[in-house]
Amino acid sequence: MINRLLTRALLSGYNLSQRGRLFRLSRAVREKNNSQEPISQMEVNRYLLKWGYEPDIIKAPPMNKQNIREHTRKLDADKVYRFFLTGGSTGEPLKIPHSKQRALLRTASILYYNEIGGYRPGDCFLFIRSKPKSKLFQLLRNEILFVPDDLTRDKIEKTVKTLISKKARVLIGYPSVIYEMAAYLEKTPELRNKHSILSFISNSEPFDPERAEYIRQVLQCQVIDRYSNEENGVIAQQRAFGGEYLVDRYNLFVEVVDPITLKPLPEGETGKVLVTDIASDLIPMIRYDPGDFATAAEYRN
Repeated sequence: MINRLLTRALLSGYNLSQRGRLFRLSRAVREKNNSQEPISQMEVNRYLLKWGYEPDIIKAPPMNKQNIREHTRKLDADKVYRFFLTGGSTGEPLKIPHSKQRALLRTASILYYNEIGGYRPGDCFLFIRSKPKSKLFQLLRNEILFVPDDLTRDKIEKTVKTLISKKARVLIGYPSVIYEMAAYLEKTPELRNKHSILSFISNSEPFDPERAEYIRQVLQCQVIDRYSNEENGVIAQQRAFGGEYLVDRYNLFVEVVDPITLKPLPEGETGKVLVTDIASDLIPMIRYDPGDFATAAEYRN
């Protein structure tokens, strides 16, 4: 309870230090996505013109990681509030520069998507990440950290018991790790009904439907998948188990295109994902190719 109150107080304090912009942005992201209105074509065209493109996104050539590097090298470092790092296709880390406003929107967006995934600020949660964070950082976030450097039975057992003792409510991260935890709980009936887990938000790995169903049955919790990356933040997320991935409509214009013609595909067809982020104000993020494929399930509005 103390940790929950501390986390909420710190989040509110950070919002105040930003003159309320964090919570206002989070509400704006929520309202835009709940309204199901598409991102304004006028806004997209204005963004294209800002960076010297024609106001017709189909005519814009896709950007790749090398394009991002080139734009970043030309950038005045004094304008950068923070860099986000992701692995490059050649092994060289890709640095994504964010202004203070873009970084704040990133946090606001994660608050919204965590909320629709079942998390409430202050809840104790398990976060699976490849890199460790300080104990103080974990304490302030009311976070249990799991670094998947090994999946031994002893480590899984220790983590599960920590989840139970701290009454963790949400799990976020690799489904392969949560699958192992679910398998341990299934074989340990004396612990299976003692956890407080309400939701599992899967990301960073392919989402196998059979394993997802297994996790849902064993943990008796909501299971949803998220599509995100370091370059753009949260791109899309399921609202319900097994449902479609609803694309963020606040600042992202997402296309599913033919890999050859680069033209949008009809519903039901699978193609290359291209992402335009109109909130990227330090470098252009126009038709960025993250290297992923998706199926255009349904076009709305």
